[in-house]
Amino acid sequence: AVRDIPPTAGLIIWAKQLERRLQVYMGRVEDVLGRGWEQHVEGQKLKQEGDAFSKKMRTVAIFDQWLKDTKDSKSFDVGMRIFDIQQSYNSYTLLVNYDEQIITLFKEVRNLQALQFRVPYAVKVTSDEAKQNYPFAMTLQEATRTYMQTCVQISGTTAPMMAASQSGVQQLIAEGLPLKWDSERIDLYTRKLSEQVFQFQQKFTDLQSKTEMMDRMIENIEDVDVRNDPEAPGILESNFEKMQKTIDDMNLSGFSNMDQWVDGLNKAIEQKLLRTLQKLITEWLKQFKRWPSNGTSLIQEGAVHEMRIRNNLLTVEPQKEFAMTKWTKHFHNCLGMVCNLPKLQAARYDTLQRKDVSAPATYRCLLSKLDEKVLQDAYDNISGMVKSMEVYVASWLQYQALWEISTATVLSKLGEDLAKWHTMLTEIKVLSVRFDSSEQERSFGPIVVDYRKVQSKVKSKYDQWHMDLLNEFGEKVREGTSKFFRQVNQGRQSMENVDTTGDPVPMCMAVLKVKSH
Repeated sequence: AVRDIPPTAGLIIWAKQLERRLQVYMGRVEDVLGRGWEQHVEGQKLKQEGDAFSKKMRTVAIFDQWLKDTKDSKSFDVGMRIFDIQQSYNSYTLLVNYDEQIITLFKEVRNLQALQFRVPYAVKVTSDEAKQNYPFAMTLQEATRTYMQTCVQISGTTAPMMAASQSGVQQLIAEGLPLKWDSERIDLYTRKLSEQVFQFQQKFTDLQSKTEMMDRMIENIEDVDVRNDPEAPGILESNFEKMQKTIDDMNLSGFSNMDQWVDGLNKAIEQKLLRTLQKLITEWLKQFKRWPSNGTSLIQEGAVHEMRIRNNLLTVEPQKEFAMTKWTKHFHNCLGMVCNLPKLQAARYDTLQRKDVSAPATYRCLLSKLDEKVLQDAYDNISGMVKSMEVYVASWLQYQALWEISTATVLSKLGEDLAKWHTMLTEIKVLSVRFDSSEQERSFGPIVVDYRKVQSKVKSKYDQWHMDLLNEFGEKVREGTSKFFRQVNQGRQSMENVDTTGDPVPMCMAVLKVKSH
């Protein structure tokens, strides 16, 4: 019915409007043609058609037919139960036991009385009984329709969380099954059911909104650029705090059986974080191997090991063993960006009430799901880079011997063997090239060895050793040359004293003697 006007009353109103419109048109004809126009031939024909149409618009016949149909219809029984359950093919439908015809009846009576029709007393009594329960019936119909529509939308994932609220509505509906329309509790029960169904619907709408938001946030986890964005750790922590707060709000709102849903969220998050962790390890290794040319987003600063000399003692600060500890810890901190994120908890406030002081669970379990080769490769690269640094530092520390070994010890080792002296001096010349370089540091990935403070001192000491050995070598050469000259001179003199005119034997013996010396 349009504008809440029932069919019969609407038909009568429409007929009366047409009848008034016809009278207006007939009056206009009389105004134009004058009185007595219906006496003319054409006027008589128009008058007959107008009267015939006017008879069609009589409302008494419509009203009488409605009375006849109403007497044949059943009356409203206030002793009926307010609910009815109908069974369909594979489900049950909850209905309000309130005939739509009864609703139409009291609306017809109300409108027909306004149109000055005399409605029989029996019909009026039936209408009044239906009218008295009409607000309750409409409220119950809206509540049951809302409840059924909401139940249809509840899916398998949200059903456990809505179970407690749904059970509360079902219990309230069960309480109303024995109620009848003449019950004194009908008013209170209707308000209570309407409020609870409204809360049930609002709760489900809130659940849909929150689950969709959680799904979006989990889906966007991989969008956080942990490889290049320095704000990535803060963004991840903020997102996880938002997700946990959403779960806390749902827990306080009374959603039931959230453990299973939260476990499913954690599993979905693990899959996302596992891929993120693999990308993070790959990027960290890439930067570690060739720092800083391959980027500094994850390794922002290198570690400088400074070579120093104090009291004629070569040292490196910090100690070379510190490098292994530092970069292993740095790698672990990088993994912690993902692995130390807290797992979502279904009942965090319940944990506080139980005074559980244990640390919240994290995603460190992801390490056990990584390919062992990935982690092993990372540790091998750290160990290899540190080993290269240690070998290089050891090459500097060996110059400590320049201060510890005396010249006499070296001279005693070399002795009078000029070949050893030559080999030694050649090696010293080759190794002195290191000190001629303008570089003052050496990098092994992010591990930097700074030797600028010892380079000049070691070079000076090295040059001093070189000079001392050259002087000693020169002295050895001078002495050897002098000795050789004396021996040759003596041999020459001994051979000159031999008589070469006589027997050749003395000459041969003299030559052999010189040669043996």
